[in-house]
Amino acid sequence: MKASELAQLCSAKVEGDGNLVINDVATLEKATRSDIVFATSTEYLASLEKSRAGAALLPRVHPDRGPVSVVRGPGAGLAFSRVLAAL
Repeated sequence: MKASELAQLCSAKVEGDGNLVINDVATLEKATRSDIVFATSTEYLASLEKSRAGAALLPRVHPDRGPVSVVRGPGAGLAFSRVLAAL
């Protein structure tokens, strides 16, 4: 599923490559380019920057997106549930 499709599913916006194909959800440490990760706290910024994830699901208030495409919107917990169900 494309990052832009995941964003639409979550009533969110994509920052970065909306055409990036996402196949699974993973942890920051184990993610690959075809994975999306979930980072709800600024304490995960350093790990996000080091992660090989292709995309990250972040709340609107997250200050930075790091080197990945981002699906950013309201209700990050609900959005993550929708992404899990879709993938």
